[in-house]
Order: sequence, then C-alpha cells, then structure tokens
Amino acid sequence: MREALASVIAGHPGFRLLGGWGTLPELMRGLGESPADVVLMDIQLGESMDGISATSEVRRLFPGTAVLVLTVFDQPAVVFEALSAGAVGYVLKGAEPGVIVAAIEEVAMGGAPMTGTIARMVIERFHGRGDLPREQPGMGGDPDILSHREAEVLGALAAGCRYKEVAARLGVSHNTVRSHVRRIFEKLHAHGATEAARKARAMGVRLPD
Repeated sequence: MREALASVIAGHPGFRLLGGWGTLPELMRGLGESPADVVLMDIQLGESMDGISATSEVRRLFPGTAVLVLTVFDQPAVVFEALSAGAVGYVLKGAEPGVIVAAIEEVAMGGAPMTGTIARMVIERFHGRGDLPREQPGMGGDPDILSHREAEVLGALAAGCRYKEVAARLGVSHNTVRSHVRRIFEKLHAHGATEAARKARAMGVRLPD
C-alpha cells in the first residue's frame, strides 16, 4: 500500500515525495531530514496501533506538518482520537487515487478533507447524536482492570520491547502476546502501547519494568 501511494504521489505534478516510513522512529528521522507539508498516516503501524501516538508526535515536533489519516479504521473512538491527536483529515483506504490526491491538495491548502461517512460521524457528534467513546463502568481508578500477565505485557511494551521480545521474556508464544495486547487495548480503549500505559498508570495500575 505504501509503495502504491508513493508511486501515485511521486507521479503527480506539483507533489514531491520525501519518503515512505513504516515506524514512528523512521518517520521522525525522515521528517527531521526533510520537513514535509503533509504526512499520510495509517493507524496501524507495524505490530501496533500507534498511528495516533505518531500523529501527536508529528504535531508536537513538526507543527508545520499537517497529518492526513488514511486507514481502514472507521470506529468512532478511533476517528475522534485521531482528530484529537491533531489529524486534520481522515480518509478511508479503498478511496480512488484521485480522491487521495485531492485530499492531500486540500490539506496543503488548509482544508480538512474527510470520507463522507467520517464527515457524517463528526457532524452527528457535533449535534450530540454520535456514537461517542465513553468511560466504561469499572474503569476509573481500578487497579485490577488488567490481569497480572496483561500488566507484565504492557509494562514490557511500554519499556520498548517488541512483541517477539515480550514473548521470549514471558515464555509465551507470539500469538499469546498479541491476544493479551488486543484485550489490553479493548479494556483501556487505547490504540497504542504508549496510550495504554498512560491510561493504566492513571488508573493506579502498577506496570512492571
């Protein structure tokens, strides 16, 4: 997908492709070397859903760079968290190349392009009728929200370990780690390890180093 997008962007008059990166560190290095006007951001980066954290970091470190989300995720909680993190547009994958190009141009000119269903979602939220993410019963201040093993997994991820390293450290399979991570994100309504760790600690959960 990234290679296809790179081809479309590089071949469009008036666009200059600066690079394509698959992880947050690679993105930060790339933008540090060649600041961009617009970054196309997916929510799913590698093995985790840290595109939202990446959006926040881009906006913090490169305030002149606008972030346009291009992803398959259309859940209200994900949409609004991405917008809250600083994304100025939200387009769903599957859009025609011309639509993506037009969205990039609109962002560069100060606009906020969104796929129709996403725009409707935002409007409904503005009018108070949307499917809004709310804190779930039993979450606030509950140190038992995560099991001991889930806290171990999240602590390792927060310390910078990759899934394979977590699996080796805990003596479990890679798939087991992924299952734990999925449940952690569901319980904490988080979309990345950094966000999940922050929320867990705020709830009083002690995360092992």
